[in-house]
Amino acid sequence: MSAWDITAIITAIITAMAGIKLVIDLRKEK
Repeated sequence: MSAWDITAIITAIITAMAGIKLVIDLRKEK
């Protein structure tokens, strides 16, 4: 695996976690 592959995976994980957190926050408000 190259550094670019690792960077892409980390970016995808961070994006997914941010999206999940956003959904949870929106559900708490309702």
